[in-house]
Amino acid sequence: MELIPTDVEQIVIGQILLDHAVMSTAAQILRAEHFGNDECREAYEACLSVWRGGTGVDLLTIAVQLQREQSAGIGETMAKMVGWTLRVSAPRNFEAHAAIIRECYASRILKDAGEQLVRGTIEGKEYTELIAPATRALAKASMAEDKPDVNAGTRAFELMNSSDRPSPTYLQVAGLDSLVWILPGNVVAIRADPGVGKTAFVLSVVLNLMPRIKPWFVSLEMPADELIKRALCQIAMVDIQSVMVDRMTAQERNRLAQAASNYGDILGTLDIDDSGSMTIDEFAAKAENRVKNGAGLIVVDYAQLMSADRKLYTNKVQELEAISMGIRSTARKLNVPILLIVHVNKQGEDHGTIQFEKDAHVRMHLSRDADQMTIDVLKNRNGRPGKITTPCMMRYGIVGRSSPPSWAQPDDEFTTLHPDKNHTPF
Repeated sequence: MELIPTDVEQIVIGQILLDHAVMSTAAQILRAEHFGNDECREAYEACLSVWRGGTGVDLLTIAVQLQREQSAGIGETMAKMVGWTLRVSAPRNFEAHAAIIRECYASRILKDAGEQLVRGTIEGKEYTELIAPATRALAKASMAEDKPDVNAGTRAFELMNSSDRPSPTYLQVAGLDSLVWILPGNVVAIRADPGVGKTAFVLSVVLNLMPRIKPWFVSLEMPADELIKRALCQIAMVDIQSVMVDRMTAQERNRLAQAASNYGDILGTLDIDDSGSMTIDEFAAKAENRVKNGAGLIVVDYAQLMSADRKLYTNKVQELEAISMGIRSTARKLNVPILLIVHVNKQGEDHGTIQFEKDAHVRMHLSRDADQMTIDVLKNRNGRPGKITTPCMMRYGIVGRSSPPSWAQPDDEFTTLHPDKNHTPF
């Protein structure tokens, strides 16, 4: 007689009912959703509920719990579960049986995902609508959330005897590098009042780190063309306002063209997503793809323009909390740093939720006065908090230096126009 998944599930529940000591193992490797049969899933949920309450798990305690939850007849419930225990030879193979349940669960998840992809394709849905649920399904099927514990002793030896150690990345912002550096998997939250220069700050950092690090810039507020023009203004030291209203002099236009020509290869390492809207699931799926293709830094401008599945959350605060936790999870999973711009409300607090503050490894508040920007490091898991001032030239969209990025060498024309600038980066 062929063994079917329901048989395995009934045998596993029977093992738990016969030996209450098995329950602590079951709670580590099995969740209620792993059970495909409704009766077995409800019985396992009852086992978890009784176990969490500190009561021993056996036929009677589970039958009573099911009676409370479902108003089921206790005699009928016990008779059914006795039948499950009679199918058990010994509980010693419990972990192997639990592994079969997990495999069956993974098969169901992948089958459902495949059917959804086919239906979505037939209905003509956009690929971004299809890829996010498919990615979630793959993660669930691979049991990615069930990562085993790290043994501290073994890992300590590996860390100290390995040459492959994560090195800190400095943002190359004058004054700030004495306080802040970032590591793979870090989330750096950047907040400021409107008009201070949050985008200018992160764009300056991105240009500092290129071409050593390939960035992916999620620009939900600003079109890609505008962001690229701002980058060229930093490189060529051309007034942003002149560029935006197209009132450049012949010299300015020439310098921009020269910058685009000379540094096209370096600028080509910057990928920009300016779709204007993105769900947290789409972000996670796209980020995984970009990192696989070499991205080593992610920028999100800005967090509150993302969205989550509103059907799962009753209010905007819960939705923003899910977005923040999703960004943090993506940074950890992909082991890349994320620079996250967070808008603030009229009271100067993170707009919508404090979850962004909780999830950030480094949290900075920017303020500006004329040609200086003050950076208040409010939270710093990598070092100490503190406050510094750094030069800014908002005319060119530059923060943290008084010249183009270190890899962009000034031409003779610029040196003539700006003899006071030697372009030595801070």
